[in-house]
Amino acid sequence: MSYLSSARKVLAAMDAAGEELSNQKALECKCLYRQWEDIIGAEAKPGRRFLYGQALFKVRADAGTHVFSREWSPGPNTASLYEAINEAHAGTAEDPIPWVQPMALAMGLYYSEFRYEMLPRALKCDFSWRRSAKQYMAMYLGI
Repeated sequence: MSYLSSARKVLAAMDAAGEELSNQKALECKCLYRQWEDIIGAEAKPGRRFLYGQALFKVRADAGTHVFSREWSPGPNTASLYEAINEAHAGTAEDPIPWVQPMALAMGLYYSEFRYEMLPRALKCDFSWRRSAKQYMAMYLGI
């Protein structure tokens, strides 16, 4: 058996082991997961994890199986395909969950978003489809 075929078997075993971990354990063992650039063209099954830069992502359960494509990198336009996996935080005003696009939000939890200095340190997820965008701007930005 060649070194290359042995390395492929080890890599396949690491991929399989990585899929069995909880999200929290997966964050502790990021080195098990492949970078986005390395999986272009591979099958993207729901639940499969990968790295995009230093952030750990997974294919959403409701995304269905597809093929990783260079045009479909993680971001706002692919929120229906991938979600960021984040460290455990309480989701309180004192310990907000760092928000990364795309990430599923949970009602009543607090999230931090550091790109906009005008926003408070943490925002509470309060989805109410009865409110207009203008009302949200007034609530959160004081506009």
